[in-house]
Amino acid sequence: MDNNEREMLIQLHWTIDQYENADYYRLGEVMSAKARDDRAVDPLQFVKGRRADNG
Repeated sequence: MDNNEREMLIQLHWTIDQYENADYYRLGEVMSAKARDDRAVDPLQFVKGRRADNG
C-alpha cells in the first residue's frame, strides 16, 4: 500500500474500494486546495481593505 492510500484509509476512514474508485484528478485538486487565509490576494483589494481598517 502506498503512503497516499494509507493516509486516505486512516485519515478519511475510506475503504480500499472507495480509494480505488476515487477520481484522482479531483482528489488531487481538493487535497492541494489552500485555506482562504493562505490564498493569493489581489493587491488593489488588499490596499482598499487596509484603508477601510484605518478609518
